[in-house]
Amino acid sequence: MTDRPPLPELLPGHHACCLYEDPEEHSALLGSFLRQGLERGEKVVYVLADHDPGAVVQQLGSVGLHVEPFLGSGQFAFINVEQAYLQDGRFDPDRMIGLLRAETDRALGQGYPAMRFKGETSWLHRDVAGAGRMIEYESRLSEFFPGSKCVAICPYDRRRFQPAMLLDVLTTHPQAVFGTTVYDNFYFMPASDFLGPDRLGATLKHWVANLHSRHETERHIVHLNQSLTARTAELEQANKELEAFAYSVSHDLRTPLRAIDGFSRILIQEHSSLLPEQPLHYLQLVRDNVEQMNALIGDLLRFSRISRQPLSRGPVDLTELVQHCLEELKADREGRNIELVLAPLPPCEADAPLLKQVWLNLLSNAFKYTRKRDRARVEIGCATRDGETVYFIKDNGVGFDMQYAGKLFGVFQRLHAQEEYEGTGIGLALVQRIIHRHGGRVWADAQLDQGATFYFTLPGRPAHA
Repeated sequence: MTDRPPLPELLPGHHACCLYEDPEEHSALLGSFLRQGLERGEKVVYVLADHDPGAVVQQLGSVGLHVEPFLGSGQFAFINVEQAYLQDGRFDPDRMIGLLRAETDRALGQGYPAMRFKGETSWLHRDVAGAGRMIEYESRLSEFFPGSKCVAICPYDRRRFQPAMLLDVLTTHPQAVFGTTVYDNFYFMPASDFLGPDRLGATLKHWVANLHSRHETERHIVHLNQSLTARTAELEQANKELEAFAYSVSHDLRTPLRAIDGFSRILIQEHSSLLPEQPLHYLQLVRDNVEQMNALIGDLLRFSRISRQPLSRGPVDLTELVQHCLEELKADREGRNIELVLAPLPPCEADAPLLKQVWLNLLSNAFKYTRKRDRARVEIGCATRDGETVYFIKDNGVGFDMQYAGKLFGVFQRLHAQEEYEGTGIGLALVQRIIHRHGGRVWADAQLDQGATFYFTLPGRPAHA
């Protein structure tokens, strides 16, 4: 089956139609919509018309949604069309809306946060009393769903319904789904207009109002784009000035630092015999702090350059890249008892040199903050969550208090004393800047003295190995 992106989240109060063209499109939509409800803990009700439960369970399994456990717990339930739409052998909008309201109240009474409803519409092709009132029912639902704890999707096969019917379907749903894209429906009309005595006049008035609204929106967007262009030019100029300033500051700061370091070294090397132990100790502290200052200046310049350096994306063998990083960090592990676990990592599309900096910084931190463990453990791996690959580095080191997690990726922000763990406080800021430039996310989870796990994502499809 062709991979499709997941359906954007539909929430309680949404009433969407889906006009699909083939079974594959319908299956992808169906699996994504139902998975949302099950993962949110909602009661999910599926109305069967032409299919039996086993066939639907198999269809859902083909798109990776296995509903058997939810059927057993009662969170997922099948009902047939006679129990829902066609009680007494006929369709009645009032009765159906009452059923939706009653089932939603029952689900809430059972402790579910909401009810998710999906009904097959193929029964409309039967010779059923009241079937012609289906569009009336769809329109009146726009008065039921807003503010309710119910969300529903109404699928219509474009190959089996006439265009006139599908136009009415589109007009009566506030949200419309094509493929797995959800649109706020430009053509939706409230029931008071759609079911009023002059539908054509109301439709014309509604469309004209929408045209005016869209025109104003487009004018506003043009104005925003013009403002954005001007602001971008100002920011580019500011960045150039900052770059020049950074290099100037670097040179101006490093010149006196070199002098301080040089004279301190001369005093230690050539006059140590004339100086007591304490002044010699002070001179060494001066040199150590000069070295720390030089490292800070270097990291600041590196941080500044990353924002301007153009990305050069290409296929990256992540397993090989991480192995190279581990080899470079071999000195950090010498003489230590470290259990290192490296799971196979899927290839990706990224800027390899920049991505290497991410892994070097995160792995270096993992080795640093497990230093006090008699038996350290560092695990490198990945997992799939909601259709995206999440990479992680997990350690059993000192961890940190999550109440300070907001400071974690800030420049010069440190959660541990410099005397305990060396560093400039810029490494994680560099990691965040690189991942954000790739369009990804980075975050951490930790417990004090229980270790930490750093996660990041890289958008886009994995590269082919």
